[in-house]
Amino acid sequence: EMYSALRILEQPAAEPVTLEQVRKHCRIDTEEFDDLLQIYLQTARTLAEQFLSRALITQQLQWVMAEVPPSGALPLLPMPLLVLPVILSFPQVWNRPIDLPRCPVQSVDAVEVFYQDGTTSALDPATDYSVDIDLDPARLRLSRLTLPVYARTLSVSFHAGYGDAGEAIPRPIIAAILLITAWLWENRGDVAGDMPGAAQALLWPYKVMSFGG
Repeated sequence: EMYSALRILEQPAAEPVTLEQVRKHCRIDTEEFDDLLQIYLQTARTLAEQFLSRALITQQLQWVMAEVPPSGALPLLPMPLLVLPVILSFPQVWNRPIDLPRCPVQSVDAVEVFYQDGTTSALDPATDYSVDIDLDPARLRLSRLTLPVYARTLSVSFHAGYGDAGEAIPRPIIAAILLITAWLWENRGDVAGDMPGAAQALLWPYKVMSFGG
């Protein structure tokens, strides 16, 4: 069994919607609560991204797959955004395509392997791997002929997102983020359970279903 960890290396430069839009949606006529609304907006966007397995505004991420849980034993794995088991043995990683955990992928910046002795090797995109970013999710395939079998950790750094501004994001996703933000605002201090059903209904058509890797 393998484990993976996903973390954000470079946060998005903006949120998908503005505070002015949030105020209008929540019928708030003052800027007094902007600090709280900003927190709820960021939380709503994060919830939407996790539900969808998508990055909305352009961000850089690092995805690491390892044979042991990333619980501090691996120094290359600081506090992750997400940790989950992967139903693959490590040798299988070399033999089948791997779906990247956030999309749409704009570019893959680096693929590295870490060895048991602590050394690291950067893979060559010309010979060691290929990436199809036109798929949703994007798919990484490693070369069986050029990679050492004694590597035990794989790291993929990549940029993902619809673009640098909210205009590129599908409108139903924007509407869902507004609904989640309003839900957090209206239930502050007493939030329990799942996100609003209307928001989930808006997000479901865009949820990524991964069947590879």
